[in-house]
Amino acid sequence: MKKQWVVLVVATLFLITNYANAWDGHREGFILGLGAGYGNHWLTYESTKYEMSYYYGMRIFTEAGTETKTASQTGLMSDFKIGYAPSDQLMIYWMSKVAWLDISEKEYMITSGIGGLGISYYQEPTAPSAYFSGGVGYSTWQAPLSGNPESAIGLGLSVGAGYEFAKHISLECNLTWGHPSKKEWDWDAKALAVRVTVNVLGY
Repeated sequence: MKKQWVVLVVATLFLITNYANAWDGHREGFILGLGAGYGNHWLTYESTKYEMSYYYGMRIFTEAGTETKTASQTGLMSDFKIGYAPSDQLMIYWMSKVAWLDISEKEYMITSGIGGLGISYYQEPTAPSAYFSGGVGYSTWQAPLSGNPESAIGLGLSVGAGYEFAKHISLECNLTWGHPSKKEWDWDAKALAVRVTVNVLGY
């Protein structure tokens, strides 16, 4: 987990130094952004519960309903966006907001993310300015470094507010909600994450 922290921090610092002089300095046009920060992630999930019995020496598993579990964890949060701003106050983009979770009983990292269409509206055409954002798309739950490409997928929503205190650099508080599920796993979950990120936006 520590290696992933180092990689993301270094990448963020690299982008900060490069985005400081990005393009023409007006929000209108092509945009590309990256953010990193900290937050808390809550997961409530239902899975099928089985009972084991023996019949003439053979093990037999019978379905015994569902069980609900909850988990909460703080950790690294990332925020990526790429898109187009039709004006200096409105942006439309593809978003990817991910919680990087270090599950103690596993040897690999779990990611809980939201991807989809996002919109941001800035109150002022130039920095400093407060802004509001929202998005809708899909949510995922997967272990990208485990060698297993499968993931649970469902509806995902995002809402947030931030403040661009200097050109290209902002502080944002964001709330994401997802409903990833996978029939093959007999697994249905609801994921909620609150994060605060420092974001660098090239425009």
